[in-house]
Amino acid sequence: MYIKADHSKNAVEDRDATEIIFYLFYSNSNQLMMTIDILYHEACTHHPRTIQDVQHVLAEEGIEADVRLINITNEEEAQRRGFMGSPTIIINGEDIEPGPQQELGHMRGSCRVYHHEGKLLVTPHKELIRKAVREHR
Repeated sequence: MYIKADHSKNAVEDRDATEIIFYLFYSNSNQLMMTIDILYHEACTHHPRTIQDVQHVLAEEGIEADVRLINITNEEEAQRRGFMGSPTIIINGEDIEPGPQQELGHMRGSCRVYHHEGKLLVTPHKELIRKAVREHR
């Protein structure tokens, strides 16, 4: 696995949110690279586990992806990026769990709630991540 983080000033200078870009390479596929945005608010501490789960699913599935960590810092950025609480995973522009139970533009450090088999979770279940990754393969 190869991971490269772009922390350069140019990577964040023109954005409202702090954006750190990770490049994860797990295969030599000829397909277009999948883009995964992990949106989070630093006041919510659940995003590190989500990052880890995304990495594990990509490795297990043998999928190459451009994974971007995006710290949402204001309500305008939250609206623009489709942020529904921390953490939010967006694959190729689609939220992995869209639905009316989520509130667009959620801010003020609120953590997001995910649904899995009748339970509420503070991070997306790995199987939800896996299903979304497979759908965007």
